[in-house]
Amino acid sequence: MQSFSELVDIFCCVETWLVDKPLNCPPVLNGFQLAAFSGAVKEKSRGRASGGLMVFVRTEHGSCDRICNSKGTSLIEFMELNSFVLVNGRTLRDTPSQFTYVSPQGQSVVDLVWIDSLHLAEVRDLEVLGIVSGSDHFPVIVSLNCVIVSDTSSPCNYDPKSSVKVIAWDKDKADVFINCLLFSPRICINFDKETINSIYENLYSALMESASQTGMFSTKLIRRDVTVTHIKNLWYDEECKKMK
Repeated sequence: MQSFSELVDIFCCVETWLVDKPLNCPPVLNGFQLAAFSGAVKEKSRGRASGGLMVFVRTEHGSCDRICNSKGTSLIEFMELNSFVLVNGRTLRDTPSQFTYVSPQGQSVVDLVWIDSLHLAEVRDLEVLGIVSGSDHFPVIVSLNCVIVSDTSSPCNYDPKSSVKVIAWDKDKADVFINCLLFSPRICINFDKETINSIYENLYSALMESASQTGMFSTKLIRRDVTVTHIKNLWYDEECKKMK
């Protein structure tokens, strides 16, 4: 008969009465790691503390790959020590975790997806697509519980060449620039009551307006196109170029 710890992947403990974070998981939760902890509050000097929450996440999960070498063990220990959880093998479409690498030499799960424990709820699903391509690795798709909002009010016309205005310092106009800056209404603010962002925006506007008044602006052309250069490895032949 299976124990309760073998039937679940996430185990929550409430009203733990623990003020300090435990160093190790209880023996009954062998194969789990502590993903989140909220200490109990002790309001009086006598008596026990009230509240407390601990969330444990299973680290041992089903996988088609039964081999784990020393490097894999070191990686898992490092990630778990820094509160990261392995997503492979823990979602609806990847239970147990499917092979992500298949070659004549063997097959394994080497394309891993990690997420910090605080954002574990943002993962909706993970799926390994068994698509045959020019690579020995299969694509891994991760679905997240988030909405991406894009601005569709203006057309996205890509221009590899664009110009921006920059300040071109002219020492002959330095006195005029300083005078404009000193009398700028942008810096006449109460620094004790304004936020850091507000102070920055006012100072930036004061500098730009003073530069504009003294004629210290110049137009600079910026190229935004990116050229990708392939490293000429011995294995990167004409067949690889065609497959790409």
